[in-house]
Amino acid sequence: MKKFNWTDEQKTAIDFRGGSAVVSAAAGSGKTAVLVERVIRLLMDKENPVKADELVVATFTEKAAGELKTRLNAALASASEENPDDEHLKDQLLRLEDASISTISSFCMKLLRNNSAAAGLSPDFSVIDEAEGKLRFNKAMESVLEKFYESGKQQDKDLLFDWYGKENDNELCLNISYICEFLRKLPDREKSLSQWRGIYENPKENAKKFIDVQMEKNIKPLIREMPLHIPKVSESDEPAVNFLDKWRAVIRSLSLATGIISDDKVKVTIQD
Repeated sequence: MKKFNWTDEQKTAIDFRGGSAVVSAAAGSGKTAVLVERVIRLLMDKENPVKADELVVATFTEKAAGELKTRLNAALASASEENPDDEHLKDQLLRLEDASISTISSFCMKLLRNNSAAAGLSPDFSVIDEAEGKLRFNKAMESVLEKFYESGKQQDKDLLFDWYGKENDNELCLNISYICEFLRKLPDREKSLSQWRGIYENPKENAKKFIDVQMEKNIKPLIREMPLHIPKVSESDEPAVNFLDKWRAVIRSLSLATGIISDDKVKVTIQD
């Protein structure tokens, strides 16, 4: 079995027990290798044994799941070859075939199929494919829009058409599709929608808050830094001096408008 020189952080991730853990690392930093080693050590731990077919390892893609299972199989096979009399390793290698190493969607489907009666589902249910899902979504959207066109408030329709209605409602449909897809990925979409509705219900108040935040985070620090760079510009050629004169006016206007410094201070600060 291939030996790795694990870093202290990787060793911590591999050996941690007794609770939940989150490992965050950049691409190519060895996350999969760490996960494989962690699982292998769990399977080879005879004091606190974990059966391979009781594992749940969820990935984002089928490719990643296949790669992970292949690595685990190779690692267990190698360990079994090094310890031919270890019946525990042989048993784990057989159990690995039934381990839940798959995408999150596949795991959920397996869980529901094995417990279909408790979930109130037919055991032969299937997952809708992307093409059919898109078709059903478009039909549902058309039905909702038709009802809105027929019985919606005129002022609401006027507002919607002003923003998205040109020759047809294609742009409106594209925006609805985009928003629905975005919301589908949020863990608490109802809470997010409520917060966003609040912004539109109090536009002036929220706009002021937004401007204040941007002023404090971005604009004021930039204004404070500008005078520090101006002397360097003023020592260069004629075009740079013209540039300096323009920025003098900009800094003075912005500084006075945001209340950072007084008129006199501006004059002193931006002297050559």
